Amino acid sequence: MSQNTFYELIPSVQYYDWGSTDDQSSIRTFLKKKHSHFLTEKPIAEVWKGAHPKNPSHLKDIHDSSRTYNFYQLIQENPSHVLGEDLSFKKEFPFLLKILEAEKPLSIQSHPDKKTAIILHKKDPANYPDSNHKPEIAISLGDFEALCGFRPHEELLNFFYQYPTKELWDQKSEFSLKRIYANLMNADKQKLVALTEEFLSFLSEASPDPIRDQWFIKLYQTFGKDDPGIYSIYLLNYYHLKENEALFLPPNTPHAYLRGSIVECMTNSDNVIRAGLTSKFKDIPTLLATLDYEKKRISPLRPKKTNNISKFYQIPIEEFYLELIHSSDQDFDKTLFYHLKFFPSIITILRGNVKVIMNQKEWSFHEGQILFFPGDLKHQEIILIFSSEAWAFLATTLLNQKTKESLEL
Repeated sequence: MSQNTFYELIPSVQYYDWGSTDDQSSIRTFLKKKHSHFLTEKPIAEVWKGAHPKNPSHLKDIHDSSRTYNFYQLIQENPSHVLGEDLSFKKEFPFLLKILEAEKPLSIQSHPDKKTAIILHKKDPANYPDSNHKPEIAISLGDFEALCGFRPHEELLNFFYQYPTKELWDQKSEFSLKRIYANLMNADKQKLVALTEEFLSFLSEASPDPIRDQWFIKLYQTFGKDDPGIYSIYLLNYYHLKENEALFLPPNTPHAYLRGSIVECMTNSDNVIRAGLTSKFKDIPTLLATLDYEKKRISPLRPKKTNNISKFYQIPIEEFYLELIHSSDQDFDKTLFYHLKFFPSIITILRGNVKVIMNQKEWSFHEGQILFFPGDLKHQEIILIFSSEAWAFLATTLLNQKTKESLEL
């Protein structure tokens, strides 16, 4: 392939039972624009844009559309082209970018830190398919509800005093969230059914926390009275995010996506430690042993302005970096020229159009298309011109020293 080329990225799709069956959902609307061959009656859960060996994307050469490459295999064959000289020794793409749609709640889960991931992958590669840690960011595409991190101590005590929780915590003993959560997740089914029936009886007469109470009823109706995960609605922080607001989830953070659509970016990993609200493999001992039990609230992130067209999400890792490019809800001026200086990078066009100018040639792309700019283009001058209604995300990595330097310019 030419060393002066970029690609249209053809994503891969995951069909999970919690995904979208609604023809008007964000994920199906996105796929209808340029990737309609993925549309089926099965629930569509995730659109993957990356090179994870489990389900890699494909890359179509912009100079010769008949040439299409498996993203993962191309890195193995030509890492300096795809990743650039600074990252070629890794032979692994640093991050995985997704569009995710939850029509039903996802499992109660966490993602391992690096040390734990290495151990889990070695011990159980079938359920932990790689040795990478998995911090991630979830950016709302409009109306997104999620649970993330244990609630502050004061809020938890308030819950335990207001609700019929004597089976969870005997208030005569010292309060220990770790012990309480372990007792809950390991409780036998008969005890959980009795506890849930007591909760439902209580909620028939009172509703101290209407949003959580309504979700508790939905969760038990979906997953049953004997699933301990339904009580996480009271133990974890609840978030309802507006468009472009985000949550950053460090490793070992308990969370569950309840409903809605997001752009999600993470390290190049598919490791998930599950313990409730799912029919998939559960690993309760590992989850309980690795969770961060600090009672703190994770503040939603709002993108910070970088220039007249883009904003960025400030997160404490280097594997991935995201910019929001000209969304209509932002106060950008009318200048929509964007000088691309991040390589390798993936740009997802959610709305509007973009022109790419490189080597005195011009290409036009439209909403629903995804572009990949490989690492060996870092010395090229590339200009992107976005239409006034454009809404796009750029994802790249800060592991490349040249990329770090460009942020400081």
